[in-house]
Amino acid sequence: TISTMLLEFTSDGGIIIAPSGTHAIHKSMDFGVSWEETMFGFSQYPNFLTTHPAESNRLFLGVDGGLIHTSENHGEDWTIWEGATQFSEFEAFEIAPLNPWRYYLFSSDGIFISFDQGGNWEDWTLNNVLTPRRLQNLWVSPDGRFVFTQSNHYQFNRLDVESVSVVHTPTKSSLTKIRVYPNPFNSILKIETEARQTKNLMLNIYELTGRKIFSQELKKIGSQFMIDWEGKDLQGQECASGIYILKLEGGDFHATKCVTYAK
Repeated sequence: TISTMLLEFTSDGGIIIAPSGTHAIHKSMDFGVSWEETMFGFSQYPNFLTTHPAESNRLFLGVDGGLIHTSENHGEDWTIWEGATQFSEFEAFEIAPLNPWRYYLFSSDGIFISFDQGGNWEDWTLNNVLTPRRLQNLWVSPDGRFVFTQSNHYQFNRLDVESVSVVHTPTKSSLTKIRVYPNPFNSILKIETEARQTKNLMLNIYELTGRKIFSQELKKIGSQFMIDWEGKDLQGQECASGIYILKLEGGDFHATKCVTYAK
């Protein structure tokens, strides 16, 4: 008997369903008109299914026993995702739709956020803001800034990721809040941040597909790093209107912002 059903939509119009208590996914690439069944190839039952918002073929499937499997071809082939092998007993895994560099993981070990697609994880449980033993559900806003949780007795909580410092990660406080304006922009985007230590900062800009289109070091004027982006790629060609991901990187520090170019 199927008691629950995991359902996700892919960015290219597909529908992926993983019924609980089975070892298969069902996918439709024509909005549910026809369906194709694909067997997992591993024995555990699924407990969550997540699609990548910027990579339509990529799926993440959490299974009983504390592993996350990933597929890069709509579920035809699966491998163990190395980005989360250190955790156990997963309850939820989310990716911010408008900021797909940010991954959010809720497990029996705590609440963890990665700002680099699972390369490094920050334990937000230590803030005493999110306590996994009291949580029942977790949701992430489209831009990845806000995390909403449901605890016992139907109490809802909101966490602003950009306003809370992670107490055990010193590099989180090395820079103050990044300012980007105007956003959306149609000609020149200004990017500024005050620095508390003298590090070089590099700006990398990506399309939602993950392709890098621009890279340049920020200038330091007084106590501020700043740079202007005119909506052009590395070859000086004007970019298309759309959403772009800004990544500021310097030493151990990294931060991301999502901006909209509307020419």
